[in-house]
Amino acid sequence: MSVRRFVVHFDEFPLDRALVKRGSNPQNVVTACQCINVGLFVSQDLRRDVEVCILYDSEEGLVGMVFSGHSLRRVSPDERSISFFLLKATEVAHHLDSGEQETLNNGIIVFKTDHRGLCDAWKRDDLYLAVRRNCEREDVHSLNLAHGTFVVLAHDSLQTALRGMGTVRTIDWGHSPEKLILEINWRADRNSRAASEIS
Repeated sequence: MSVRRFVVHFDEFPLDRALVKRGSNPQNVVTACQCINVGLFVSQDLRRDVEVCILYDSEEGLVGMVFSGHSLRRVSPDERSISFFLLKATEVAHHLDSGEQETLNNGIIVFKTDHRGLCDAWKRDDLYLAVRRNCEREDVHSLNLAHGTFVVLAHDSLQTALRGMGTVRTIDWGHSPEKLILEINWRADRNSRAASEIS
């Protein structure tokens, strides 16, 4: 099954159990919850062919938390539910060494890596970097969108590593990350319906 993967990168990800319980999450956490919501749940059903990876910098390297529509269980689309599972995932990540991963019982994958590890994992993907104001960017309307890895909110160090691969393509990012994810999913749905009507 081809997968459309959205990677949202934060330079910091301050999660606090007390704030999660009160529903007073910092903006980065709110944005992550909204990206997971629109990436997976804004549809007629849970999107089985979509993954949303929340990525953040830590002192030990990059931490990733993958919400895959193919394997996700018992996670509701509301911010409170998603932020609770993000909190649980960050607690698991604290005990991982670089290069290790663990799958939680609800299907969320937690991993710790570095820039090279990410580039190795994505080297065979159709890789798109969402940027603002790039003269060589591709318009999202021209892409197939059925599959590929779309990286948004990438900070300088990750952008440099991805551009060093030589195969990354840039697309225009003119709005918030959750709106870009919503637009790409919507256009992928429209392309799929059009292809079905033709066949």
